[in-house]
Amino acid sequence: MKRFLLLLFSTLLLFSFAACGTRGEWDEEALLSDSREVVSLLHEKEYSDVVSRFAPELTEQLSAEELGQTWEGTLSSLGVYQSKQAEEALSTDYYFIAQITERYPEKDLLIEIYYNDRSEIAGLFFTYLDPSGEKLMGP
Repeated sequence: MKRFLLLLFSTLLLFSFAACGTRGEWDEEALLSDSREVVSLLHEKEYSDVVSRFAPELTEQLSAEELGQTWEGTLSSLGVYQSKQAEEALSTDYYFIAQITERYPEKDLLIEIYYNDRSEIAGLFFTYLDPSGEKLMGP
């Protein structure tokens, strides 16, 4: 009996943790629109405006100056921007992920923006892609 109650309690506890913090439905169009704005702001070098959309935890880790250095370093090996190649939306219980792929002469750039349940940017990633869409390890 004791073992059964422990198993029952553990199962209920597991389900309650799984339910904590889940978002459920995302406003996909609003977040995709915001992600397009973020990418435009990056190209316009408006790094403070991008950082103002960060979750507090990300703001503590990445300043506007550091974001600018990272973005400009990422673009330095790509050449002249050609076009937006693709846009995709993914979601989990905890994050909405906007993926925007841009075309450049030598390789493409995948920009991934993770939004938390407060529609704040919780993660921002830049990844080089070869023309077939495969991720590259470096420039």
